Amino acid sequence: VVVAAAPPREFPGSRAPGGPSAGAPRMFPGSERRNVQRERDDDYARASMAFGSNRRERATDDRADYERAAAAFGGSARDRERGQRDDDYTRASMAFGSNRRENDQQQQQQFDDFERPSGFGLASGGRGRLPDIAKLANGGNWGDDDKDKKEKKKAPVKLTEEELVGRSQALLKQYMIMEDKKEAVSQVRKFNAPEFMPQFVRRAILKTYEDGELKECKVIVALLKSLLKDEVLSAQDIADGLDLVSSKQKKNLENEEADKARAMAKIKNIKNCATLLHADGVLESAELSDAVKEIALPDVFTANGAGEEESAAVADSNLVKECIASGKLGDDLAAVVALDKVSPGFGAEFIRQLLDSNPNLVLDAEVGWLQKDQYAALLCKLLYSEEPSSDMVKAEVDALLAIQTAFNKVSFPRAANGQALIEKTFMKLYEEDVVPQEGIIAWKDDLSESPGKMDAIVQLSQFVNWLEEEDDDEDDEDDE
Repeated sequence: VVVAAAPPREFPGSRAPGGPSAGAPRMFPGSERRNVQRERDDDYARASMAFGSNRRERATDDRADYERAAAAFGGSARDRERGQRDDDYTRASMAFGSNRRENDQQQQQQFDDFERPSGFGLASGGRGRLPDIAKLANGGNWGDDDKDKKEKKKAPVKLTEEELVGRSQALLKQYMIMEDKKEAVSQVRKFNAPEFMPQFVRRAILKTYEDGELKECKVIVALLKSLLKDEVLSAQDIADGLDLVSSKQKKNLENEEADKARAMAKIKNIKNCATLLHADGVLESAELSDAVKEIALPDVFTANGAGEEESAAVADSNLVKECIASGKLGDDLAAVVALDKVSPGFGAEFIRQLLDSNPNLVLDAEVGWLQKDQYAALLCKLLYSEEPSSDMVKAEVDALLAIQTAFNKVSFPRAANGQALIEKTFMKLYEEDVVPQEGIIAWKDDLSESPGKMDAIVQLSQFVNWLEEEDDDEDDEDDE
């Protein structure tokens, strides 16, 4: 018996794999103008076929089909709210070839660009293609891939040491003119060379050598503080830069062939910068080298410590009183004082107490108290050196400051011929080899505040200029 096969049952809205054609039978004659609800019914039916469901009542089976379609396209169990359902409807429509389109232009463009694999859909065996559907749904093709592509920043160009030096010199030259800290900090940051920062600090301090004024030191210190504040360099970088310049000048002082006066002029600027930095607390967290303590900050750090220094000062003061009270003069007085028993500041303390206890000595137009048979022998022993060390130069400056203070108390008197007595006194110190020219020039360059300094410099300008010219002539002879 041959039983004729029953014709395949067609579901409302079903169509051939290639889509509806002019000769295809229609179950419902009025289906050409489908509304949105009928299109959704079409997708429901296809989803049911794809997931193996038979003809079901929508009232009981819709929810299962929704959840299966949502799982296939990366969704989770969702509420049947309109907004969430529409998302699944749209994805199912795209997967099964429906002409259903989203109204949102941006999402429509994404779906139009979506490329489906050949044979994809119900007619090619929808159930077997479910893994492909899930793979595409979870593969990130629904989003904008451009958001995940971030352009990598180009690595900054590493400057050579020669380039860093050149840029540093140009930057510092411009900064000393414009004093624009913000721009200077920005340019130093672009160096991108943390290891070069101590060298930059060194070159910044060297820049103050050109003018030798406290103002230039303050300008450079302001820049270093701004760089520290903006974390372009560290406090240790500043300390290491100070060590570079301090170590260099320390070697110059120890070198017999080096120009001591020039080294002392540079040390003065180093001390000014270091003192300003120390006063602002910049160096508190940094480790300072012995060269920095000895050359840049000698007034802050001492070899024996503050307590012993105070005891030495007291001992010096008591010995000065004994010397003055003894009435001894000349070589006899000089023999009383052993250099290894007094501090470097003993000479300044002796002059201070001597002129305070005998103010008429300042008014002596002949400057008799600086004769060898008076007090010059002792002072020469304490202060003079043909090649003075940094400690000796400091002692000489302190002694001259004591004389300056004494003349300030009596308003800088003049001799009968109009010559300033302080000028005659300084000339006598030089002639009797009590204080060398290096000490007098260092006193002139000293920027510490002291009473009567400006008046003293005005009255001594001619003599000091003569000493500086003589010093320059000696340098020229050495070069030849």
